[in-house]
Amino acid sequence: MKKIISVITVLMLTAIFAVTADAQVKKTTPAAKALQAQAASGTTVKKSGMSISPKITFMSGDFSGLSIGVESYFFPVESVKGLELGAEGNYKLSSNNVGWIQIGGIGRFAIPMESQTFSPYVGGGLNYNFYQLNVSGAGSASGIGFKIFGGADFPVAGVGLLYGNVGYANNSFNYSVTIGGFPFSVSANGGGLYLEGGMRIPM
Repeated sequence: MKKIISVITVLMLTAIFAVTADAQVKKTTPAAKALQAQAASGTTVKKSGMSISPKITFMSGDFSGLSIGVESYFFPVESVKGLELGAEGNYKLSSNNVGWIQIGGIGRFAIPMESQTFSPYVGGGLNYNFYQLNVSGAGSASGIGFKIFGGADFPVAGVGLLYGNVGYANNSFNYSVTIGGFPFSVSANGGGLYLEGGMRIPM
């Protein structure tokens, strides 16, 4: 009799455990599903980690030209789900008599989606620029700027995330120029649309 009671007890505990496990599976969150999808695709991306992203940027408008750079997102904001902060650096190849080195802070907000093929986001940034002006009588200059953008990440198995952005950037600077032996202070401001692409490599 005791053996029968023991067997019945074991069966009841097994049934309770099975029901509990099934309920936990049904409670899988969208975030967990996204991580599972990344694992299934062979792309390993940390949920809250640092990434390094080499990139190329083409800008139109007043400061048109090609830039090469790198950006890194390394600070997820725990109080705002989907928000990440980071930094970037860019070197603009000289064109239209202007070249620059740019450093700045950036942030982006992931747009929640169930898609397993891409992850959209929007963002913006503030930067400080060191200019080299190829203008007679002018030398170096500096100024501030801002940018807004939208884009998406696309998983690449075993590598990281391929991404592309489209946005608007505005930059300004002040410099001195000597004309006829007299120094003058000049301010300039301009902006334009830009396209940007690169690869996010998780660290």
